[in-house]
Amino acid sequence: MNRKGSNVLAIVFLVIATVVLVGFSLQVFLTKGNGVSMQIESASLPERIYAHAEQINFYVSKITERAASGVVNDGNAKSNFITEFKKELESYKIGEGSYIVPEFNQIGEQLDVSKINIENGEIVLTLKFKVEGAVSEKGLYDIIHGSYVYEKKFRGKMKIIV
Repeated sequence: MNRKGSNVLAIVFLVIATVVLVGFSLQVFLTKGNGVSMQIESASLPERIYAHAEQINFYVSKITERAASGVVNDGNAKSNFITEFKKELESYKIGEGSYIVPEFNQIGEQLDVSKINIENGEIVLTLKFKVEGAVSEKGLYDIIHGSYVYEKKFRGKMKIIV
């Protein structure tokens, strides 16, 4: 008889504990859920960052092609290319030290002879960029911040002298 009584008592405690746990969980979910009042559309952030990276690639490819077209393949080709590249890059400035594309500020410190190769009459410039973006709530503060770091080779044909 004692065995049956102890089993029933254990089952009653188990049922009570389960009801209390479920009730407490529901209360926590209901009270914490009321504080969420905004919807985050984060899918647009990677798209914007990648689109901006493509814009950078487009402009840098144009600059590389134009700069390389003014360079002759001789012993000073790499240093001449850097000079020509800097001249072309200056044409993309819109104000005191700012560029059409803000990431162009990252180029100056990377323009080095070690980042340039000459392959089959082409100049190959390797640059690394960090593109950043954020999603904000009504322009007040950043909710999600993302960045994309990539390295790309830009090619331009050199002037051929016959």
